Amino acid sequence: MVAAVESFSEEAELVRGIGEGDRSCESRFVEKFRDKVVQVLTVYIKDPVRAEDFTHDALMVVIRRMRDGDIANPSSLASYTFSTAKFMYLGSLRRMDSQLDYSE
Repeated sequence: MVAAVESFSEEAELVRGIGEGDRSCESRFVEKFRDKVVQVLTVYIKDPVRAEDFTHDALMVVIRRMRDGDIANPSSLASYTFSTAKFMYLGSLRRMDSQLDYSE
């Protein structure tokens, strides 16, 4: 239970700090989530290089949303980050499928 409280307070601090423009909070956010997101995406994508690209893009999207104050629930930062990465990848698959349909 203590770890969950510490994690929540750390995530709330990251959301608050990034919203206030603290670049060190952005670095801590990337350090906290980058490797884990790459691992999860590599399972889906089966290509570590592409997983790294999607991770970079997803983390930038989440950082922009924190800068804009769009993260209403800091306690869900982890799931929000992983979901953003997963949905960005799935969205790219849908775009590729629709491009294939047009070319046929």
